[in-house]
Amino acid sequence: MANNQRFRVSLTIKQKLDERFQRLQQIDRAHFFHTYAPMGSGPSSSSNHPTLTSSSSSTPNTTIPHDLYKQAREEFDTRYGTPTTFSLNYRDFQIIRPLGRGAFGSVKEVKYAREPVPDYLQSHDNPSKSYHVALKIINKKSAHKMKQEEHVVNEKRILQSLHFPYIIRFYFSFKDNANLYIGLELIEGGELFRHLRDCEKFDEKKAKFYSSQIILALEYLHLLGIVYRDLKPENLLIDRHGYIKMCDFGFAKKIDRGKAYTLCGTPEFLAPEIILGRGYNMGVDYWALGVLIFEMNAGYSPFWDADQQKIYHKIINGKFRPRSAFSENLIDIVRGLLQKDLTKRLGMMFNGINDIKKHAWFRDLDWMQVFLKKIRAPWVPDIRANNFPDAEDEEPTLKDIFHSLLFDVFLTYSTVKLVKVPHTYIAVLNRALQAVIFAYIIGYIVLLKQGYQQFQEPRGTSVIKVKGIAKVTGNNASFYTNDQTKYIWDTPEYENPAIENNAFFIATHQTVTPGQTQQTCPTALADKLFCNDTATDKCKTDQPTPNTFGYFTGKCVVSRENSTLKVCEMNGWCPEELSASMDYIMDGDDLENFTIFLKTMVTFTLFKKNLRNIQDNTDFSCRFDGTPRTADCPIIRVGYILDQLNTNKTALLLAGGLIEIRQDWTCNFDRHPKRCIPKYEFSLLQSGDDKQSPGINYRTAQKYRVNDTDYRTLSKVYGLRFVVAITGKGGQFNIVNLFIAIGSGIGFMVIAGIVCDAILMYIHKSREKYKQGKFDVCEVDDEDPTATQNLTEA
Repeated sequence: MANNQRFRVSLTIKQKLDERFQRLQQIDRAHFFHTYAPMGSGPSSSSNHPTLTSSSSSTPNTTIPHDLYKQAREEFDTRYGTPTTFSLNYRDFQIIRPLGRGAFGSVKEVKYAREPVPDYLQSHDNPSKSYHVALKIINKKSAHKMKQEEHVVNEKRILQSLHFPYIIRFYFSFKDNANLYIGLELIEGGELFRHLRDCEKFDEKKAKFYSSQIILALEYLHLLGIVYRDLKPENLLIDRHGYIKMCDFGFAKKIDRGKAYTLCGTPEFLAPEIILGRGYNMGVDYWALGVLIFEMNAGYSPFWDADQQKIYHKIINGKFRPRSAFSENLIDIVRGLLQKDLTKRLGMMFNGINDIKKHAWFRDLDWMQVFLKKIRAPWVPDIRANNFPDAEDEEPTLKDIFHSLLFDVFLTYSTVKLVKVPHTYIAVLNRALQAVIFAYIIGYIVLLKQGYQQFQEPRGTSVIKVKGIAKVTGNNASFYTNDQTKYIWDTPEYENPAIENNAFFIATHQTVTPGQTQQTCPTALADKLFCNDTATDKCKTDQPTPNTFGYFTGKCVVSRENSTLKVCEMNGWCPEELSASMDYIMDGDDLENFTIFLKTMVTFTLFKKNLRNIQDNTDFSCRFDGTPRTADCPIIRVGYILDQLNTNKTALLLAGGLIEIRQDWTCNFDRHPKRCIPKYEFSLLQSGDDKQSPGINYRTAQKYRVNDTDYRTLSKVYGLRFVVAITGKGGQFNIVNLFIAIGSGIGFMVIAGIVCDAILMYIHKSREKYKQGKFDVCEVDDEDPTATQNLTEA
């Protein structure tokens, strides 16, 4: 059951109902959920059906009686736990007309053609259409092929358990060897999508009318622990009275208080948590509701883009631009629903969906009137018109041809039978395709991809030496002075810590705090721990400071950096870092002239090859610059590496960064059995521009003792950390790999025959004659237990 705080119906037995609401309680409450027009008819007159801008009470109702939903939950659990079986078959129905086609089935209007007619086929909403239903026909093999068995079973099981005015009604289901059949309420007004397309956009009053019905349907589903996951105009039908019917529950799932992780839905309506794969709950339906409300009022999606990847990027950023014609209340509810932070999204806070129903945009709406279908629809469809324009043409389409080809090739077993066809064009096409495939085998698989070779990745290590000397400027970081001092750093100064295996560090910036001793002192102004004598909540005794430099003493004292300000006092190593420090910054031009010497040894054990990047004739005065002339030079300038990164050098100098030097040892030992020159690539893995975790730095401390007092010098070091990665692959001729490459290529030759067969069987004017000569059909039992076992439950 859904969380009572989040999805509750906020009306308790103790609450006093108004006089009109008390009269409604006397009605048979089960009737609300078991019929789609509770009073037995559609809109008839303005006196009986108020509009959206009028209410029968000064305070519109936003709640439905709790016991109604309690009863609905109990009935759902009963039907969901014990599905009803129906003794029907396809011959019981008369086909009236096609309504639509899907990826693995179709929908047709049918009429029950036998006597007596079952009670569950009686229509309360339209007696003249009794016995007429929308029959959804799902091909088992197609559903199995497209891995949709779970969605089909979920849809059938959930639909047969639901009873709500704004959800399409389930009548029955049955199956045979080939198909699963689901009988649904016949909705003749067409899709909301088509009506929106015809109108271009709705005014706010009309959008509010449709939105209110969708909200009640979502409230009902969420109470039952069901997340819908596919809210969009295409899945909302309009009945003959102009009211909404939610349909297509293929993506619906019962999760109760849990989470779902499947990526499903329509791109423009996906919530950020679905795209990011973090697990999601009912909140995705409220996000989709926000997209739908925006689209109904604007005529387009808030995140629309021709590029699907850009749609996902916009959704994750959560940025959209409302139309200037939107009212303030409309903008506010859309922003509340399209809230990236799930804890702040309308519908997901403490009051649950009531935060949406009580929003100012719905201020003039009586929700009980909506629930009882007592509000006049702004548009009533002409049911004499064709509201299913895409279903009239029964001629085979390109999609039909593709499906027929798919099932004939993959879902039918065929024995080999050769048929000669004296057709010049087909013969030339066959040979041309074979020639193209042969060229692909020789040119791409064998020569370009070296399919004749056996491959192995290298294993190795690098010996690294860094050389260079740099001028360093020391700035007193104290608040009250800017004294500068010049220093010289050589290798022991900047190569700290020492070189590791395949990695090294060059220090470029150092902050030194000398003479620290353990005592009490004011915190640094940079910590922003300001206080006054009467408000010392930030300075709670024995609590660690935010930067973990010490513990608060509970006192508020004068800052040593600015006597006009007071800050929290701490007990730790004092004076605190940054309040009495020296900044030492390396000259950037000097850093660029540093050199890195890489001595690398790699081995390919499979080919018994041991290689290194230094040869007997290597000129150690060289400098690698990326040109063929210096390809085998093992010495690289730091400046050259920084130039390849295209980054902010100043930020790297001050905050540090992580740089990868990649040696690519791709070696063809058939051409050069004894020598291979690596290629170099450089990547910036982390820089000082990163907002979350900028740069690379660490701290060290040197302790000493004077007159029985412990002191230390604290150093915070920034710099460039280089990591040397060895990648690539070595290849050498292998007879087994050659035959495998040729064999896999020859397999492509079958494509020529498949293409020519497809033309003769499905496109050529003599296709029927060709089929008669091509196939001898043997009839066997069509039941396929393997392909349909997952639909047995349905």
